[in-house]
Amino acid sequence: MGSSSSKYIYKINGDGETLENGKPFSVGVVIRDCRGCVVAARGKFLPATYSAEVTEAFAIKEGVVLACELKLSNVILESDSTVVVQALVSKLGFGDIGPIIQGSLATLDSFSSWNARHLKRDYNRVAHDLAKVTRSAETSQTWFGIDSPFLQQTLLLDRSKC
Repeated sequence: MGSSSSKYIYKINGDGETLENGKPFSVGVVIRDCRGCVVAARGKFLPATYSAEVTEAFAIKEGVVLACELKLSNVILESDSTVVVQALVSKLGFGDIGPIIQGSLATLDSFSSWNARHLKRDYNRVAHDLAKVTRSAETSQTWFGIDSPFLQQTLLLDRSKC
């Protein structure tokens, strides 16, 4: 990304998929720039089953990791999990999500600025759909600078809400 990325704020949406059939879970992460264009997306297949809160915490952690890989320094983390957002903002993670939240916070310490906010599930649809597709495919993938082929329709719908 280079040094010019430091002056922009990037939005990171993360979501987890935890439903049905006993299949291991997955997370979806989408990073967008200040114009709403996708900078990167990642669907990660998790090796086991976890609670919904743990899966949501993994989604945010994966978003933080991806932002770090891209050398982004100003980010807004968005999740539809109130528990995860509250843990990040308060910098206190308890129970099963504690170690995941603390790992995310340790990485976020190297960022110039960050914030976390809760949003309704309808506004986190792109990350949710990516997690769902990843779970069905049972494979992890990352896209840089392009929209995931799986998400093009969802992204179009999401952009039309603006």
